[in-house]
Amino acid sequence: MPEQSLSTIQKDHTLGILNRRILSFFWNLSDITVLIPILLKCDLAKRVVRWLSQAPMIIDKDRRPFISIVHNIARHDDGADELNKHDAINAIKQYRNM
Repeated sequence: MPEQSLSTIQKDHTLGILNRRILSFFWNLSDITVLIPILLKCDLAKRVVRWLSQAPMIIDKDRRPFISIVHNIARHDDGADELNKHDAINAIKQYRNM
């Protein structure tokens, strides 16, 4: 997600094939629980919470990787702690209310 999306109110934004494939890559990596600590060192938890809060701007089919990555991170104890630090629960509630 581009940084300028934080200030943009654009709706129905598509991520494009490259971004979808990158998200799919992170989704698959985060499914391997032993890799979660490495992904946390790359600030993936912080970034995915930010992406999740920007999800209303994204078309429906491009939103799924966000919540799936959060789910996979939350399965690891360190991942759940890191998500809590970045207020993931509120981002998930906003996502759920879309």
